[in-house]
Amino acid sequence: MNNFSFTGRLTQDAEMQATSSGLSILKFSVANNTGFGDKQKTNYINCALFGKRAERQLRNYLKKGRSIVFIDKLMF
Repeated sequence: MNNFSFTGRLTQDAEMQATSSGLSILKFSVANNTGFGDKQKTNYINCALFGKRAERQLRNYLKKGRSIVFIDKLMF
């Protein structure tokens, strides 16, 4: 199992969508800064939550400019 985590600020409000089969998808984008001074770089990370995770009340908190910590466990 691998862990993937990062911090950043939301670039826009989260957007709820659904597939033609009815699967819920919550999409959002996070700006993540690395480095400092003249070496600073901003990475834009597109994220999506599916199914029950997307249907929770999280979309009410994922608003533009909010700082978040994203943690996920990846299983291969």
